[in-house]
Amino acid sequence: MKYDLRSWKRMLVAVVIGMGALVGGVWLLSRTLAQREFSCQGKPLQEWLEQLNGQDAAASNRAAVVVNAMIIPQLTEQMLHDTNDSSLRITLIETLNNLPGVNIQFATAPFRRAAAASWLGEIGPPAKAAVPILVQVLKGNDDTVRAKAAQALGLIHSNPETVIPALITCLNDSRSDLRTEATEALAGWGKQSQAAVPRLIQLLDDRSDRDLMAAVPEALKKIDPEAAAKAGVK
Repeated sequence: MKYDLRSWKRMLVAVVIGMGALVGGVWLLSRTLAQREFSCQGKPLQEWLEQLNGQDAAASNRAAVVVNAMIIPQLTEQMLHDTNDSSLRITLIETLNNLPGVNIQFATAPFRRAAAASWLGEIGPPAKAAVPILVQVLKGNDDTVRAKAAQALGLIHSNPETVIPALITCLNDSRSDLRTEATEALAGWGKQSQAAVPRLIQLLDDRSDRDLMAAVPEALKKIDPEAAAKAGVK
């Protein structure tokens, strides 16, 4: 009887150790597979932006150098060329996420490219060097990224002679999210976006998207208040 009891105890200890090893292995694998936050020189992008826009002139200047020399090139490279997803990695993540208590955050390549465009917009005017590439993306076929590129161009707010015509072209696109982002970006230039007014007046009748329905009247009021009033915008 004592021998049986000792055997059961050893089995129980072995099971506990095995479960611990399994949990530890899942945790380690989850950390390895999880999407890592964009960082540069060991600091997350948000921290660089806070330093860039802070009151410390010396720190802001240092951040500007890093943003222009390293961060913007990395983001534009990701926006253009991040296309590879490991099928094994995705399968492992989906399998592990079905386990209780496991939630591995991971974005596939199209969403990583869109996130890169969004970050360029978050940088704002200091990301002026990215404008030509964002315009290139805006005119391209990567529909996951184009709307984010339009948004970024509005936030960077540079090169209107190139950007405004590109955004106006987007007002004829079949994607309502792109039309919406282009409309909001154009609104930021006010009277400089006058050439967009005829198309924006046409879009007043577009009922395909609530965001677009809200964006068009506001844009018209900012770009040409008189034309907006004649079109019945209050």
